[in-house]
Amino acid sequence: MKVVGVGDDELAHVVSPSLSTFNYAFDAAGESGAKMLLELLETGQSHVSKLVMGFSYISRATCP
Repeated sequence: MKVVGVGDDELAHVVSPSLSTFNYAFDAAGESGAKMLLELLETGQSHVSKLVMGFSYISRATCP
């Protein structure tokens, strides 16, 4: 069995075996979502927007 986590937090480094993870910019995603919501609330206008945010894979012992 292979296990992969999301977020690359400190726990991924200290567990044994070390946890492979996907690193994702949660803070940036939340900030972008909040800005879109505030714009909607302020203008009353709804428009379709697409935001693509990248991620990176960090290979460790659980899924090399």
